[in-house]
Formats: sequence, C-alpha cells, structure tokens
Amino acid sequence: MATQTASVIELEEFLGVGIPKDKIPEDPDEVIFFDENKIKTLMPEGDRQRFIKRAVLDRKNERIFSMFEVRFEHCEDHFPEFPMLPMAKLGQVMAQVGSLLIMASEDFSLIADNNGKNSFPLVKSVQSIESFSVNINGKRKIFIVPNDRLLMVAEYPRGKITIKSTNISVYTTTHLIAAMSLTYEILNWPFFTRLYERQMA
Repeated sequence: MATQTASVIELEEFLGVGIPKDKIPEDPDEVIFFDENKIKTLMPEGDRQRFIKRAVLDRKNERIFSMFEVRFEHCEDHFPEFPMLPMAKLGQVMAQVGSLLIMASEDFSLIADNNGKNSFPLVKSVQSIESFSVNINGKRKIFIVPNDRLLMVAEYPRGKITIKSTNISVYTTTHLIAAMSLTYEILNWPFFTRLYERQMA
C-alpha cells in the first residue's frame, strides 16, 4: 500500500493535478511517464497545435492521464470580457489525449523522415460529447476558464477493447466536467500524404 501511495503522489506531482480515487493505477510497475520530448515522438501535430506536454500511461488498465492548463489565448474573444474555453478547443485537446493513448499503447514504428510517424490515429467520428456543471467548495462551476488545470483521462471502452475507440474524461479538481467518446482511423503516413496531395492537386 505504501508503494502505491508513493506512486500516486509521484503521478500527481508530475502532472500537477489530482487523480480521482477510482482512476488510481493499481500497479506502480505498470506506470510509464512521458515528458514533452517523448510526446513529440508520438504525435504528428506540430508545436502550436500540440496541447499535451506530459502524460502518464497506466498499461495495466490501458489508460493514459494528461494535464491541460488553460491559458488566456485558448479562450480569447470567446467571449470578450468573459473568456472561457470553447467546446471545440476542449474537444481538440481531448481527441489528442485519445490519440496519445493509442500511440503510447500500440507498437507504431517511428521514422524520422515522415514527421516521426509510420502510422497515426485520425479522428473518424464523435459518438458523444458532454459537459457538466459541478459544485466545488459550495460554488457552481459551469465554464472552463483561463488558469484552470484539467486532468484528461483516456481509456478504451470497457469490454470492447479496440485501438479505434476511446473514451476521454475531463476533471477539474477531481470532479468530472466533460466526457467524449471517439472512433479513430489508423492511417499509414505515406498513404495519408498521398491522399492529401491528391486533394490539393
């Protein structure tokens, strides 16, 4: 038990956010930490469109944790004088966490001359996306605003293990504030570039 507690503390310190009790990894030996440099090797997005800076993979539960710190520029003009994170931007960040789960838990070969990827997941469909209001210290929280630190948790659907489907949950101070279910298509990078070039020709 002491080993697990130490691991949870380490995980929360690394991410900078609390972990809900029902999501705590059961086996510290199955936990892998990803810094920003490692994430860069796993995700096709460039620096300005990659919002995930650190993550922790729980291999035993096929689950990945990440933290997203909401900055003013993510919310600017949505709305003037009342900045809040657009749901579309939140969905983009959540989709990246689901993609990272697939990339981190599957054996995708890395090749430096194709933006670091041989294959990568691309969102194909959104099954559902929801946001919730939560009570925190007696105050109702409805909106995600600048300086919020969000815990993102992506995992495969229970009883339906497939690398093409993920469920992503978003927590603020360990309270669930948003959830999304996605399906991805795994694209071979050379095939993707051919499709793109054909469209742009």
